[in-house]
Amino acid sequence: MLGPFLLPTECFNFRLIYISLFFRGFPFENFYFLSPFFRATHHSFFSAHAKDLIAPNLAAKYRERFPKVLDPVLEEILKSPDTILYDSEAIIPGYQDSMGDPKGFRPNTIDSSFINLAVPGGWQRLFFRKGLFHFPFGTGGVDLSDNVVKINFWLPPKVQGQVIPVAFWKSYFSRTHWVFPFGTQLGEILFVKFTDGEIAVFEIRLKTRTPTGWTNDVYRPFLNPAELALSIQNEEPQWNSFPSLVKMMQHLSQDVALTPRPLESRYYPGTFSEKKGALDILPDFGQKNLVQKLLTKTPFKKANGTFWRRDNQLTTYAASTHSENSIVPKEYDAGVFPVTDESCNRCHDQGGRQIRDFYDELMLYGELWGEDQIFSWHLFETSAFLKPDGSIKNFNDDNRRIRKDLLDAGLVKQIEPSKQSAHFYKELPKNWKYKPVRKPHD
Repeated sequence: MLGPFLLPTECFNFRLIYISLFFRGFPFENFYFLSPFFRATHHSFFSAHAKDLIAPNLAAKYRERFPKVLDPVLEEILKSPDTILYDSEAIIPGYQDSMGDPKGFRPNTIDSSFINLAVPGGWQRLFFRKGLFHFPFGTGGVDLSDNVVKINFWLPPKVQGQVIPVAFWKSYFSRTHWVFPFGTQLGEILFVKFTDGEIAVFEIRLKTRTPTGWTNDVYRPFLNPAELALSIQNEEPQWNSFPSLVKMMQHLSQDVALTPRPLESRYYPGTFSEKKGALDILPDFGQKNLVQKLLTKTPFKKANGTFWRRDNQLTTYAASTHSENSIVPKEYDAGVFPVTDESCNRCHDQGGRQIRDFYDELMLYGELWGEDQIFSWHLFETSAFLKPDGSIKNFNDDNRRIRKDLLDAGLVKQIEPSKQSAHFYKELPKNWKYKPVRKPHD
């Protein structure tokens, strides 16, 4: 069936996805919808797409700071005019409450009094700080960092120049569900913010939707201490004239003991088994301009399957630091996570899980954020649930309204599960359904 139609010239981003997934053992039969016959007979299903969801000047600021990359898939995404940028102001992070009264959509920044008034201490069980759920449902390695800037990107799959929309529908108990079509590429571009306010990319994360879930790729400029040391030598040949760089080079070239960083989910039991992680705390560079050069001039490459450093007992997968002017943000702790699909998808599969599964007394306070194993994206109109000052709006009835800009652009479309084409969509299993792991009230 695939035959000569495997890599049509008008579907370049699909060609790159195809090539990438070939080496991951992806079942090719799911890509037969790329054939000219399929495109010709399903043309009316698709439509054009929208622009960035953030202001043009802000999008331009970010794009001009995108780094060099060695991976052709990522390079095409970053250069594509079809890639949509958004941030936490364009799509306000939030979660659905499909069990309470009234039902609706709640921002993650919900005031603690809305929960604590009925269940004292309930908000503290769910949130680490305002706007951020407790681990493992936070921001993946930057929960403790205060000098990180994050933007998201979304590249919908296209066939014959037309977008395949995100399919959404409403379930019997009022929750709105959605699934991304196969080939969707979503990700995060993470910037470190220096003390002078300038920013530079230090990591890019990419998720690609397939019929079986999401594949994950992480890109970094330096995959181990030796690579960083070599770049320092190339960018600053007189490094041994600077005491801070001498200390850094010693740290990178010598065997050092890693700092243990155990991880466990105290507030959401059963979602993350205790892990004996570790961090490599880099000393202060003492040279902000050098750090900026290192991040902007070094090509980014895949970190999948690599590790940063090992000692006799522990392994860490990325550098960390206590410094504000470094190649990663202050207190960055993603080094505890290996870069694998299993590690990256862990916890994302809990998106939309009812909070009552964890706490009996919070059964009327909705579900965890996320749907289709993606936390950062939703399709609800901000003005319907949030006032300009950030407080909740329209708390007296269901405030879930689908964004008109996404509907008009054909980026989302209401399609009941029974009418969704198996060539484009498949709802992922929710293995946690009907398996509460309730934490005793304390």
